[in-house]
Amino acid sequence: MKSRMALAVVAWLTVTVSAVFPQERTLDQRSKVPMPSESSEAEGRAVTADPVQAPQKPPPMPREKQVNAPYTGAVTEITKDSITIQWLESPGEKPRTFALTQTLAAGEIPKKNPFTPGTFVTAPEMYRLTDVKVGDWVLIGYARWNGTDICHNISIVKRPGGRVPPLPEEVEKLRWPESHIAPKNLAAMPPDLLEKIRASRPIPYHEYWNAYWDLKDKGIPFPEKFGPNRRFPVAPPPRAVPERRPIQ
Repeated sequence: MKSRMALAVVAWLTVTVSAVFPQERTLDQRSKVPMPSESSEAEGRAVTADPVQAPQKPPPMPREKQVNAPYTGAVTEITKDSITIQWLESPGEKPRTFALTQTLAAGEIPKKNPFTPGTFVTAPEMYRLTDVKVGDWVLIGYARWNGTDICHNISIVKRPGGRVPPLPEEVEKLRWPESHIAPKNLAAMPPDLLEKIRASRPIPYHEYWNAYWDLKDKGIPFPEKFGPNRRFPVAPPPRAVPERRPIQ
C-alpha cells in the first residue's frame, strides 16, 4: 500500500504518502487481522495466504478513558445505537455489545475520533454503520468512557459469502496521492507528472481484501492489476522436488 515516487519534485509527496499508507498496515498488525506471508518459489514470486496467528483470547478490557482499543470478530447484531460482535478465535466467548458514537449512529462517515479530535483516522477505519451487515468480519476501535464501551471506528475485512464493500467514495479518494497536493499546485503540475502521480494510486481497499480472501478461500491468484504485489497459491509443505537424473 506504500506509494513509491522517484521524482525529486514530488519527494515531499512521497513522505506524505508513506506516512499515510503504512498506517493501514499497522491497523492490520495491531488487530491481528490475517495478512499474507511471503515465500520464494523456483518460478517467479509466490506468496502464501497463511494468516498471522490471532490471539486465542480477546484483548484485555481497556482502562477508563482509554481510546482506540481494538476488538475484532463477526457482527451478530446491529441496532440504531449499538453493534454486537462475536469473538471468533476461542470458543465460549460471549458476544460483546458496543454503543455507537453519534456519528456512527447517524450513518455518517467517522472522519474524526470524538474522544481524541486531533488523532489521525486511517481511511479503512471510516466505514459507516450503514455499510456493515450482520455476518461481516470487522475490526473496531472503541473507547471505555464513563463505564461504557463506545465504538468510534469500523473496518470491514471480510464478508463471508459476499464481497467486502467499497469505502465511501470520498474516503477512498483520501488514499489517492494527489489528494495530498494543494489544488493550486495540482493545477500547475505538468500533465506527464500528474499522470505518474495518478498511476501510483493504491489498489482500492476493498479490492485488496476481496482478492486476499479469493486466494485464501478459493485458491484464486490475485488479479494482474496488482503487478509486483500479485500473490499466488502455494502448495503446502513439504513440496516435492522432482528427482534429476543424469543424462545417459
